Amino acid sequence: MTGVAVINSLEVNVESFDRVSIEATWTGTPNGTFDVQGASQVDSSGVGVNFQPITLSSVPAATGAAGSHLIQLASLGVARIRLSYTNSSGAGSLNAWLTGKGV
Repeated sequence: MTGVAVINSLEVNVESFDRVSIEATWTGTPNGTFDVQGASQVDSSGVGVNFQPITLSSVPAATGAAGSHLIQLASLGVARIRLSYTNSSGAGSLNAWLTGKGV
């Protein structure tokens, strides 16, 4: 998380999950926004194709200090998801964990 950059997480197969939570935790002084992206298409090797933003009720952001945010998603209709972070200034370290549940 440094300079002006976009960081995409590894994609996660969520085909068997109805509910997913993503916990993002960061250090340092980054300023930027998070986005969850989904892909319905999967290529022959199991990789998501054409990731698109998933509409969130509020846009999580890093605002110049260490912090964390929990994103909860329900009724997923995509095959793969990933977390994307766009840094506009500052620097830091970012970690994210995903948990899924089938209902």
